[in-house]
Amino acid sequence: MLIPSTPEFTDVETGEVYEVVINPQNPFNDGFEQYRNYLIHRLMYTYGLRVAECLLLDEGFYWPTLPDARGDVHYILIVQNLPDDVEDPRKRPPSLKTANSYRHIELHVDDYSLLTIYIESYRDSLFEEKEMDDHDILFIKGTGKLTPLTYDAVRTFYKNKIDPAFIALHPYYRSDKKRNIDSMVMLTPHVGRHTWAYMTLEYIYNDLLKEELRLSKDYGITARMKGLLDAAADQLRVLGGWSETSTMPMRYARRFIEIVANRSNLGRTKTI
Repeated sequence: MLIPSTPEFTDVETGEVYEVVINPQNPFNDGFEQYRNYLIHRLMYTYGLRVAECLLLDEGFYWPTLPDARGDVHYILIVQNLPDDVEDPRKRPPSLKTANSYRHIELHVDDYSLLTIYIESYRDSLFEEKEMDDHDILFIKGTGKLTPLTYDAVRTFYKNKIDPAFIALHPYYRSDKKRNIDSMVMLTPHVGRHTWAYMTLEYIYNDLLKEELRLSKDYGITARMKGLLDAAADQLRVLGGWSETSTMPMRYARRFIEIVANRSNLGRTKTI
């Protein structure tokens, strides 16, 4: 739904002209807003960034690595506080929650490309058109003084645009006439981090379980779910930037255990 529309462009190498592609489901009007809001959404829902961490990103936060021994290039996103030489004009400047929030996250090459398009084709051109000094903070308002986005601004476009547009397209997820126990909660910035944390934990656990089964001679009889889940939660802690004393990773682990147990029990009852 939030994938940005693509303007017409010409491939500089081949000369081929690509026609404009409009996404009619996108609730935002212009290309700048579409790219900016899609990237914020993707960083939270796919990479687990907090809102403040998105708002702290500046233009020097992501870089390609040198080719490794196999010739592969990786794209790294750096989650950190703003550099000392960047002046934040916001009344309530965001900051990292804990020291563990400082981390390096590998981006998919497609996300690296989208960030580059946003910066080079939309964001920087606004400062050039207005002949204004660039403060380098990545996500900005598209009008006026091009000030950095605030938490309230992000929360507002989820409340007024993203959530209503999604439910309009998929009303069965949240119906006032027929309430279900798993009806979708309102889409908010923080829901993105919850969604990412659970899905990432499940993926890490299943990946560790496959490796355990591969190495285990008795094909998993000695595999201990709790031990694997502890390891998965530790990896989630690093990716999500939680402190060593935070209980959040194990909260997601307990929820995962509950779901797995229910699946197992449901499978058992079907055999009775």
